[in-house]
Amino acid sequence: MLSRRGRLWSWTTNHYAPPEPYVSPDPFVPYTVCAVELEAEQMVVLGQLATGADAEQLEVGMAMELVLGPLYEDDEHEYVVWQWAPAGGAR
Repeated sequence: MLSRRGRLWSWTTNHYAPPEPYVSPDPFVPYTVCAVELEAEQMVVLGQLATGADAEQLEVGMAMELVLGPLYEDDEHEYVVWQWAPAGGAR
């Protein structure tokens, strides 16, 4: 099992819709992808910035934690995905 916490290594905001199987909102909304370094594992893991977190508040080296957030939903299910959030709060 991987750590649930790490330090922000880098990030970028994508202004284009990714290819399937990703389900984009309509109309498309840009989203931020974070690269978080897991100290214990000595590896960098990519993940979307958590829903509600502000990309303008990100700083290299800040503590991040893994959370579950919505990906999309249909008539029968809500699909979730793991996301990175600033540790201690913004979600």
